[in-house]
Amino acid sequence: MWISPGGGGPVQSTTSDLTAHISYGPRQRGSIQAPNTLRANEWFHIAFITGSGGMKLFVNGLLAGTNAYTGSFASLTNSSQNWVGRDSNPSPGLPTLSGQIDEFRVWKTQRTPEQIRETMLNKLTGSEPDLVGLWNFDDPAQPGRDASPGAHHGKFVGQAAVTNAALPVIVFGKIDDASGNPLAKASVEIHQPGQPDRRINANDAGEYAITLASAGRCDLFVTTGKLSAYRLGFQSNREAQQRLDWTLAETQGAAGARAVPARSTADGKTTPEKLNGSTPSGAAATGDRSRSLATKRVLQLDGTNSFVELPSNLLDGAIEVTFEAWLKWEKFGELSRIFDFGELSDSLLVSSGYLNNDLYFVFVNQGQTTRDTVLRAPALLALHQWCHVAAVASTNGMRLYLDGRLVGTNAYTKRFYTNGPVRQAFLGHPFFAQHRNFHGDMGEVRLWKTARTQEQVRENIGQSLSGNEPDLIGLWNFDDTNNPGRDVSLAARHGKLVGQATVTNAVLPVVLYGKIIDASGKTLAGASIEVRQSGSDVRRLTADESGEYGLAISPAERCDLFVTT
Repeated sequence: MWISPGGGGPVQSTTSDLTAHISYGPRQRGSIQAPNTLRANEWFHIAFITGSGGMKLFVNGLLAGTNAYTGSFASLTNSSQNWVGRDSNPSPGLPTLSGQIDEFRVWKTQRTPEQIRETMLNKLTGSEPDLVGLWNFDDPAQPGRDASPGAHHGKFVGQAAVTNAALPVIVFGKIDDASGNPLAKASVEIHQPGQPDRRINANDAGEYAITLASAGRCDLFVTTGKLSAYRLGFQSNREAQQRLDWTLAETQGAAGARAVPARSTADGKTTPEKLNGSTPSGAAATGDRSRSLATKRVLQLDGTNSFVELPSNLLDGAIEVTFEAWLKWEKFGELSRIFDFGELSDSLLVSSGYLNNDLYFVFVNQGQTTRDTVLRAPALLALHQWCHVAAVASTNGMRLYLDGRLVGTNAYTKRFYTNGPVRQAFLGHPFFAQHRNFHGDMGEVRLWKTARTQEQVRENIGQSLSGNEPDLIGLWNFDDTNNPGRDVSLAARHGKLVGQATVTNAVLPVVLYGKIIDASGKTLAGASIEVRQSGSDVRRLTADESGEYGLAISPAERCDLFVTT
């Protein structure tokens, strides 16, 4: 049968496991569980086989599980109670099916995998040998009609109804390495416009099967973490089933990250594409900075009344200022503050957005903010991921950098702190009571009395400073166990940890940056960069108008980088 959990509506189940179960006595039972198999509002073909050969469960034509138990439908005695969409012995805590079903078939034989695959997308007539039940819901006058000769017609109960739907096509195949060895558990990712991203794993034989809407294009990414290949803009040939095999190749060379495109041969084999005997390179990471995996001491704030109080004379004599820090959010509060310098009426602050992942750099002037005093970089932050933020206030305006990439500018140049001493300064705490404290981790907080250039920001992102650097007027690296708020710079403006503020260990990421161009050297503004790293969600960012990008990645794991326009 074909089944779509949810079927466009709400999903009642809290698990994605698929279970096949047969029982006809207290100790006469068998079951198969295929964990993390189902996804809401997606069609699946399911086949369940019982009998002398044991139990077998197939999903989209591939074996998903077995059980040696030989019980079968013939052993069941409650033939008067046969249901589709509910349990034969329902309990209050067991919901009925919420979703859609089509082409529900019952056979009196144990179908082979080849037979299942051959007919799962074929429309049956009802007269096929060994077919004893076919409910296709095509008869508007009798939607529960059994189209097989057995004529075991069903009855719709409650709100059961018939609607129209387009069944998908199935793309299947095998994933091997360059030596022809199957790659068990290789990950297959599907990105299709208008659909949630999907990810499945190949079975132990390296086989996979996915369903796709027949009309749309999609991007396919296959990886083991070390070997990868991809197809961009893939479109099925509109046949009910299409074979697409993959051969994965090493995607990381000494020269940097290399994107390996893939192509299909006449027999459906997908291999890394070769031009003149060599693998073409994609976006090479020529500007990346790396450092050791040594753990660092970082500030940890719980989002309540926990923060660091800094001295009031922080910006004495400064005309231009650059603030830098490594940051990792656990929660986005309302304008949750990274730092706040000044007082309620006049202040300089950096924060996240209004309960969202925007990034703000703001001057408050006489208790007011205007479009001229606010720099906003929308939807750039991510929870539970380290990023590097640099905010620059210069005589030419304001600049905001994320992971070394310029994400916003304006021309505002008025400076309240040149007229007198800064009254208060906080890390992780706002002056405004309605705003929220920072909830997350901070590392290597720096303050400069100059407007740092983009090159200077990038040059020092991955380096630990000594505190003696020219123009450095504050360095809080939380390394001193006896005085974690110690300012390591020559200014010695030591901070005080307040509330539940504490220090912990962390491995900070490295920043990868560069420029994306086409083969003729033309800048590719707006190119999309996708990052896939084991244990992390897929991340996407867009190159700026000059084709430049910057991203922070964990140095401990390999990752796959995909760049496309």
